[in-house]
Amino acid sequence: MKKLVLSFVLLGGLTTARAQQQPSLQQTPTAPATTSAAAATTAAPMGAVPTAPERAHVLKTNILSPLLGSGTLFYEQAINSRASVQLGVFGSFLHAAGTEYDGFGLTPEYRRYLTGEVLNGLYVGSYLRVQRFRLAVDVPDNSGQTTKVTGKMTTLGGGLLVGRQWIFGQRFVVDPYLGVGYDAGQLQVSTQGYSQNVFGTAPVRGLSLRPGISLGFAF
Repeated sequence: MKKLVLSFVLLGGLTTARAQQQPSLQQTPTAPATTSAAAATTAAPMGAVPTAPERAHVLKTNILSPLLGSGTLFYEQAINSRASVQLGVFGSFLHAAGTEYDGFGLTPEYRRYLTGEVLNGLYVGSYLRVQRFRLAVDVPDNSGQTTKVTGKMTTLGGGLLVGRQWIFGQRFVVDPYLGVGYDAGQLQVSTQGYSQNVFGTAPVRGLSLRPGISLGFAF
């Protein structure tokens, strides 16, 4: 009888011990899930997409242009984190001492920023320039009368430039630059009986400097 009771006690103890171990085995798989979530959180920044510049557009004008009898307007747009494209439009309206020099031009440009960020740093660039002008000059004859001789000049050129653009207060833009290029074209005299010499040293081809200090705003 004592052996039978002892057997029941041992059997009950084994059953209780197995029941206590079961929950521990069921909770074990939760640990890898926590590790996986931590790994996913750590890896997330590696797939982040770079943000675009806060200001991607600039509108400005060259304040030196009026000194040369012209006006300019430039629009620059960032195309990635280091480069931009720019389109310039300018017009000339020089009338002085019997000479008229009117026309317009286009200047497409590519810029590569070497320091800072796009639109705000040191840059180098290349540009093309197309110009078309109307010329007029008063030419006196032997009788004291004057004849207005007119002509048209068209040039095509390009060059390189270097500059440094700043953006102050997220808006105000200062852009000093200096370029050197080469222009070539043709001059046609519209008034019969006169040659190109009547316009003196009107530039048709040769090297040209392109200095400027542009002011504007970014948006």
